[in-house]
Amino acid sequence: MGIAVGNVEYPPDSVADYTVMLMLMALRNAKSVVTGAEKFDFRLNAVRGKEPRDMTVGVVGNGRIGTAVIERLRGFGCRVLTHNRNAETDCAPLNELLAESDIVSLHIPLNRDARHFIGREQIEAMKQGAFLINTGRGALVDTDALIAALENGKLGGAALDVLEV
Repeated sequence: MGIAVGNVEYPPDSVADYTVMLMLMALRNAKSVVTGAEKFDFRLNAVRGKEPRDMTVGVVGNGRIGTAVIERLRGFGCRVLTHNRNAETDCAPLNELLAESDIVSLHIPLNRDARHFIGREQIEAMKQGAFLINTGRGALVDTDALIAALENGKLGGAALDVLEV
């Protein structure tokens, strides 16, 4: 039919760096700092005082990108839990990762089984005030469930490089 189909491979280091940057920006509420500075308001009242070393980060998917994220997180001294759908022995069950993680970062491919991998049930299982980071594929997260969790305060924030639609 004359339609070209291709696959893009992202360099794992670039995505891992970007993922960690999103985590740090979310923890420090960087958007409010930048917005305030644009208005010449340099107060830091809205900046969260959370330190990565005091947190547990759950990395879902430990392929090339997930592994690169894990390597960077170790430098911050935080506890890292991993989950891989292929159920490797050193990985945590998803429900344990969700319940114990202050930050959950998604690094799995999108396929039929992974659509809305994070939905209402998974968000409800997450720690109160946790952050969700998605630099994978937008449809990994149920957008309606995410919006509801942000609006009702279940999640402390989300940093998304991708959107469902």
